[in-house]
Amino acid sequence: MITSVYAKIEYVTNTKMLFVANNWGYWVNVKPNSGFSRTDNNVLVFLHELTFLAQNNTINKELYAFKSLKEKEWFKALLTINGIGPKTAMNVMVNKQEEVLTLIKNNDLNGLLRLENINKKVATMLLASDIANKHYLKNQIVVSDKVEPQIDDDEKIDVSKDLNDDELLSEIVIEAIDCLISLGYKQEQIKTALAEIDLKNESINDSADLVAVIIKQIGLRTSEVS
Repeated sequence: MITSVYAKIEYVTNTKMLFVANNWGYWVNVKPNSGFSRTDNNVLVFLHELTFLAQNNTINKELYAFKSLKEKEWFKALLTINGIGPKTAMNVMVNKQEEVLTLIKNNDLNGLLRLENINKKVATMLLASDIANKHYLKNQIVVSDKVEPQIDDDEKIDVSKDLNDDELLSEIVIEAIDCLISLGYKQEQIKTALAEIDLKNESINDSADLVAVIIKQIGLRTSEVS
């Protein structure tokens, strides 16, 4: 499954986008006011694939595109709410995550109804959910961006001894760690590689760059051992 790509945006509307990556064209779904533009070239696109059974019993797949890993995780979290599908989730995402979650935590129906694209039915489903109290959302979204990604307790990486606070808390490092764990790399491999990389001197512009540098460093260590 493709999780992220560097792409050239060819066409974008309020709900759909066409981009080209590695000479392949992808027709994907986006949220209203997604932030993508036809002028974007070599932009990092985060993807989430949904598979569903159509009415004719055929299996269909849809791709959803996001500007950041945080947006992607928020979309996936909204889909866990009973009654909320991808279209509704995308509409809810027009609003700021922190504002939506704060209103849910405060059980503020009227506040939710004042937000864009949220009617009484959707607001009621949001309030009936436990989404604002889930551990990973409480850490990742309500508190701030400067936290660990969603990782099981036995997989969490403590790199505080190897990195200063700014590097540890940067979104680039967080997204890179999350991506590498999803790719199957072990926490000790990532921790060791991060300790050996000079983030300030490397040509790192985003999480994809950092992922590539860490994978290269892990490969070098593996070659040395063998």
